Amino acid sequence: MICYELHRYDDCLAVIWLTRASNYPERLDKLSKREANTRKALLKKAKQTVQKRYGQAGCTVAMYCSEDCLSEAYRQYHRYECLLIRDLWSIYSRITTVIAVHIVATAIVTSFDHDLEAMKEYLDSLDESRQSTRSL
Repeated sequence: MICYELHRYDDCLAVIWLTRASNYPERLDKLSKREANTRKALLKKAKQTVQKRYGQAGCTVAMYCSEDCLSEAYRQYHRYECLLIRDLWSIYSRITTVIAVHIVATAIVTSFDHDLEAMKEYLDSLDESRQSTRSL
């Protein structure tokens, strides 16, 4: 099978499944051997690609590639979004909702320099009748 030689093990297992579904003769054990080899290769590949991930204690949503990235994310925006995204993810299970919260958290940092009161004052000062999303 070409997908085995190309190391596309998921595709290889799918082809094996389709072959069996198409009444491949049981007495020919070549398919079973190929499946066993594919599963071993897939497991080996999975073990090689596992990287250590870093998360903040109590946060089950965000993971980072290093402790430095975790610290920087927490300092910049994650402290604002952490409590919200876990609950939003469990309620809506849509990435767009989480991204929206992340955008707001990033706005707090970039536009208001971590000052929630300044953001609140700005939002309260807006005249909704004269605003559009483009003018904000």
